[in-house]
Formats: sequence, structure tokens, C-alpha cells
Amino acid sequence: MEHGHDREGEGRGVYGFEAIFALVGLAEKSLHQHSVEQLDALLDPDLVVHGPVPMEHGAEGFKRALASTREAFPDMEIKIEAKATHEGLVFRQWSMTGTHEGPFLGMPPTGRKVRLSGVDIERLQNGKIVEHWTYWDRMSLAEQLGLPPPPGTAN
Repeated sequence: MEHGHDREGEGRGVYGFEAIFALVGLAEKSLHQHSVEQLDALLDPDLVVHGPVPMEHGAEGFKRALASTREAFPDMEIKIEAKATHEGLVFRQWSMTGTHEGPFLGMPPTGRKVRLSGVDIERLQNGKIVEHWTYWDRMSLAEQLGLPPPPGTAN
């Protein structure tokens, strides 16, 4: 699937591909502009969130998590490497670079530069994100920060 094109138009639903990616792209834009309030029109208040670490559900909890990540990595840059849609889901493969300058998931600031990659998936309903999955390598992040592996990861 290249740039949101899947077989025979599957996953188009009510919105076209470009509208879907513009909608979901607001999350990255809000991070780069340090303004998570832009997400109010995009996130369902009862947003369900899944990730490699415990995350608070709901739009407000999600916005707090984004703001906390931005505070931990204030120079964070996110690049979307690939994207696709399928049956109401939006998939994005991303890479992130940044300098660890604030607490993150209980890890004290290290001042180290990191490069992390991952995948986000959003389920949209009625023009809002109602469910969000994010996957990234916790062990790689810990190694880059010079910290012991997080609990629950293999050595």
C-alpha cells in the first residue's frame, strides 16, 4: 500500500485518503507546534489508548501524554515514513529524533540524543479518533539513554 492506497478502494469509508491523513496529521502538527489543544476537534472524549506502557484513556489523558513527551524531548522531530488506510483504520510508520531533556516514563533526563521508530494506528469514527495504538521499542530507547532495560523486557 503506497500513500494510503489499498486494494479496490477498501477503507475509504466516508472520507477520502487525503482527508483522513490531513485529519490524523494534526497530531504530529500539534506536537511540532507545542499546541495539543488543536486536537480537541479530532479526539473523541472517550478515546481508548493502547501502547507499550500504561497510558491514560480519554482525550485529555492522551493530550497530557503528548505534552509530557514534548517536555521530555523538546526538540523532537517526527517524520512519517509510510502510511496507509484499511477499513476505518489509519496506519503510520514513523521515526522520531530528539534530545532527552526532561523526565520520561520515570526516566531522569540524560541529555542524550535518541532515534526511535514505531507504528501508530488510529480507528476513526464520525470524523474523530476513537481508538489509538502506538508501538515502539522500549528497550532501544533505554539503551540509547544508557539506562537499564525497562521492566518486562527481555535482556
